[in-house]
Amino acid sequence: MLKILLKKQMAEVFRSYFYDAKKNKARSKAAVAAYIVLFVVIMLGVLGGMFTLLALSMSAPMAAAGMDWLYFALMGLLAILLGSFGSVFNTYSGLYLAKDNDLLLSMPIPVNAIMGARLLSVYLLGLMYSGVVILPAVIVYWFTVSASLGVIAGSILLLLLISIFVLTLSCALGWVVAKISLKLKNKSFITVVISLAFFAIYYFFCFRAQTIISDFVANAVTYGEKIKGAAYPIYLFGCVALGNGKAMAVVTAVVLALFGVMWLLLGRSFLKIATSSGKTERRMYRETRTQRKSIGAALLGKEFARFLSSPNYMLNCGLGVLLLPISGNPFADTADMSGLFYFAGDHAYNAEKQAITEIAQRESSVMIGRCASSILASQGNVLSVFLYGLY
Repeated sequence: MLKILLKKQMAEVFRSYFYDAKKNKARSKAAVAAYIVLFVVIMLGVLGGMFTLLALSMSAPMAAAGMDWLYFALMGLLAILLGSFGSVFNTYSGLYLAKDNDLLLSMPIPVNAIMGARLLSVYLLGLMYSGVVILPAVIVYWFTVSASLGVIAGSILLLLLISIFVLTLSCALGWVVAKISLKLKNKSFITVVISLAFFAIYYFFCFRAQTIISDFVANAVTYGEKIKGAAYPIYLFGCVALGNGKAMAVVTAVVLALFGVMWLLLGRSFLKIATSSGKTERRMYRETRTQRKSIGAALLGKEFARFLSSPNYMLNCGLGVLLLPISGNPFADTADMSGLFYFAGDHAYNAEKQAITEIAQRESSVMIGRCASSILASQGNVLSVFLYGLY
């Protein structure tokens, strides 16, 4: 049962690779292969390559300064950050507020099996994202510094402990996100704000990364002593990869204890959160008068409503609207940009207007929607009917 549920869960995570929702049909084998290759290139080629270069620039200098533990602590914290961020939203949507929670809970399937399958899917995603960071760091250290048995055993243990801690942290953050989302009204705006904040932090670190890394490596001893004195658990965390027995025992015990607490809390609250649908409120329908608007105002209002209802639409279109003038500004003085852009909506409306007018002049007809009442308002032999219902 657990294997079947896990297979279903992973199929949902990567559903877009195999199924085209717009065309409502399965993708071709070539398209599936292309999506998989693109995913591998991004994960291994882009992210893996980026963190491999980072590890190469830090491992040997920090090892020479005797700060091997600080190297593993830093790369481990980056792995935890990326792993948690990469899997927390899957935890929120796949563990707590999945669409098929009610369906699965209505079947003779143990709750622990459902929860276990979803935890395994979160664990695999967290392992994938955190492994992109910590695995290159470990391999680079083996080839450039040392590959003793103690270091190999400690590095493998560190990889496993990071993946378990990422699972624990993702479940905790996902629980918080699920609790908050049930009480929020303007989720789209909050999603956009959080996404923009993440982009801002990401690009800030990208632009300052080289300066920060150079300063960190040059003053590794100073920073290391401060961290060891003020945050001793981070020191123990980094020493795990070096095969330090005390650090391995303490960090393993702490991570497993936190995971156990998370499992107990999740087992008690999973049913309550999984079957929650947010607040419900009873409303009485009140008849209101519909205000007539111009064609332009009606279309503009429709687009604004659609724009504000989707965070993806706001991010893609909104950022595009902001960045287009900025990116086009360097060409403004040297190139004539007139005629480059056109409004496709105007062409579509003019074509519909012409067709409606021609049909009305040619014969009697019934037209539903398409702004026909406004287009034919100037003609005298038009009967417009507005239908509405009372609830």
